[in-house]
Parts: sequence; structure tokens; C-alpha cells
Amino acid sequence: MFFKRLTTFFIPLLALIGLELIFFDIDLIYYLGPLLLLILLYSIKFISDRRIFGRQYWDFSILPLLLFINLTFTLFIISSILFRHVLILAFSVTLFFYLENIFYSRFYEEKYQRETFENFSLFLNLSVFFLTAVNLNAIGIFLNAPFWLVSLILILVNSLLGIQLFWSNKITNKFRFAYLLVLNLIALEFFWCINFLPANFYVNSAVITILYYFIWEIFKARLNEKLEAKLIWRYAVLTVILMLLLILTSRWI
Repeated sequence: MFFKRLTTFFIPLLALIGLELIFFDIDLIYYLGPLLLLILLYSIKFISDRRIFGRQYWDFSILPLLLFINLTFTLFIISSILFRHVLILAFSVTLFFYLENIFYSRFYEEKYQRETFENFSLFLNLSVFFLTAVNLNAIGIFLNAPFWLVSLILILVNSLLGIQLFWSNKITNKFRFAYLLVLNLIALEFFWCINFLPANFYVNSAVITILYYFIWEIFKARLNEKLEAKLIWRYAVLTVILMLLLILTSRWI
């Protein structure tokens, strides 16, 4: 158990050093990138004691895997050196807390609060969705990627995020995948419509992430048979407030 606990500290530190080395010498990404990814995946297996080909192992692994990949792509887009360092540090701290959650859920289940992991998973889920939207916008603008490819990546990532959310929130409703299909279609539609806003792709990505959060919370309540009018109004008001804050604090082009 001691080495598993030590791993929760060591792996985030290793990720911090590895990502900093990559942006000190960009050619290292071909070697350090895959190596860090494999180390991350194995560390989750080591801490959780789950089989690599088991369902629960991949339920744990989806978020850090997608977060690492998206963050690495995003770091190439950002021009500010300081902001790159901040994001790398933020990723390492987030990874530490995520591995800690896995460790406590595995070995201290009697003291572990399930809601903590649910809320943290939602936070990471929204972070991955936002970074995915940023990266896909950048790919579309800078690389002129075809519509079908960007759409396919968005649907794939969104599907994985949805499956992870179903698991972390213990949603077993038999209609959950039908709701996931609808969520994919709505997210794709919003993604392309919002690109016509007179704003940079960071603002556009934030807008679609807020809408994604609103739709997910409504769908979650419906799947858990807890949907009420006051709940819809609560999230609608929160969404409007977040949108207003985003508009007032963003630099529109």
C-alpha cells in the first residue's frame, strides 16, 4: 500500500518534469509523449488493482488519458510561455488529486465519499470537453481539417466522456445510450453553429462547454427520474449567469 500511495505523488511529478522537458526540446515529444502516456495508464492499473482489459480500469482511465492528450495538443496552440507552465502545473496537481481519489476509493472505502469522485469527475469531464473544443477549432482553422474528421473526433471524445459520466454517477437506466446519442448530436450542432460567433475559439469553446454542462445536468436528472421544473430553472439561470460573465470578461473580435 505504501508504494501505491507513493505513486500518487511520483506520477504527477514525473508528468510535470516530462511535459516541461518536451517544451524545452520539442523533438522529445516523439519519445516522452508515448512514454508518459504508458506510465500514466500503468500507474492507474497499479493503484486501482484492476485488470487492464477490465471495464472498471478503463472507466478510471478515460479522463486522465483524454486530459493528457488534449493538454499536450493545447500547449502547442498557446503562445504564452508563462501560461504553458501554469497549465502543466495545473495538470500535475489535478492528476495528483485524481490518483488520490482512486487510492482512497480502493483502500479507504469506508471513509470515502462517493460524491467527491462524482464532482471531481464532472470537473475533469468539462475540462476535457473544453480542451477538445479548443483543439478541434484550432485544427479546423490552422490545418483546414475536413468537416467529417473534426465531427468524428468530437463524437468519439463526447461518447467516451458520456460513458465515464454514466459510470461515475452510477446511472444504469436502459435508455442512457439513447440520451448519449442525442447529447452527441446537440454538441455537434452547437459546435458548428457557435463557430460563427464573432469571437476567438477560446470563447467559442467556453460557450459550448457551458451549454454541454446544462444539457448533461438535465439529462442526468431525467435518467435518475429526478427532473423537476425548478431544477431546470436553476440550471438555466446558472447557464445564463455564466454566459453573461463570459461575454463581459472576454475580448471579442
